[in-house]
Amino acid sequence: MDTRIGDGDYAVTAQGYPIVINGIQEAVQRARFVLTVLKGTFIYDRDMGISRDCLELEEGDESGEMVTMLCREALADRDDLYVTDAHIYFNEFYPRIVFTVHYGGQAIETEVHLNTHV
Repeated sequence: MDTRIGDGDYAVTAQGYPIVINGIQEAVQRARFVLTVLKGTFIYDRDMGISRDCLELEEGDESGEMVTMLCREALADRDDLYVTDAHIYFNEFYPRIVFTVHYGGQAIETEVHLNTHV
């Protein structure tokens, strides 16, 4: 069974060498790419990204459910991966979302810093 999410994306090693990634690593990379930008700010695809509604939330348990829903909405076209346990944290520079990506029976927790100044 082929568990690749796509044709293989690229990542770089600590030394800067490109490597092909598949499976859960590729799913995490794609989720992080989409959730890094706010909807409407990516010039090549204005529908890509997470809704600006996440910036109006406050840190807490209730916001976690809303952020999870907004992450799932942003990744709705990716029916091969699933996001759970998303939480938003604010600091003086960029909001940070911590979430868990599920793909092919595996799960990895990761985080992104929202690029709010594109």
